[in-house]
Amino acid sequence: EWPTRATRKCSTPSHSATTTGQHVTQDYAEAAGLFLRAADQGDLDAQLIYGICYRDGTGVPQDDREAARFFRRAANKGLADVQDALGYHYQLGKGVPQDDGEAARIYRRAADFGQPIGAVQLRPVPRPWKGSAAGGCRSYSPLPPRCRAG
Repeated sequence: EWPTRATRKCSTPSHSATTTGQHVTQDYAEAAGLFLRAADQGDLDAQLIYGICYRDGTGVPQDDREAARFFRRAANKGLADVQDALGYHYQLGKGVPQDDGEAARIYRRAADFGQPIGAVQLRPVPRPWKGSAAGGCRSYSPLPPRCRAG
C-alpha cells in the first residue's frame, strides 16, 4: 500500500491521472513521510528513496549527512542499488568524511553485486584534471589526491 500512495504523491498530476485513472495532488512532504515510515519498518527500497529525498531536498530539507545515513542503512542490509550512491558520498565527502579507500570498497561491492556504475568507478579512466602537474593525469576512481580538481 505505501509504495503506491507515496509514488502517487511524487507523480505529477497528469502522470498520476494517466496511470491510475484518478487525480492525486502532488505532495512531496507527505510522500517523504510515507517513505520514512516504511524505511523505519525496515523496507530497503524505502531507505534508498528516503535517502534520495534528503540528497535532493525533495519533501525534506536537503541534507547530505542524512542521505548518507539512509544509504548506509540500506547498504548494510545488502541492497545493491544503493551501493553506488553511498560510494559517491564517500568519494566526494558528502555527508561523511571523504575516504577514497571506503569509496573503493563500496564501489567494489557494487561491482560484485553486478552494478555497472560500481565497475566503471573502479576502472582506470584517462581524463585531464585541473591542477595536475602535466595539465592532466591518468586517474582512478576514487581519485588519487594528486588528481583531484583544484
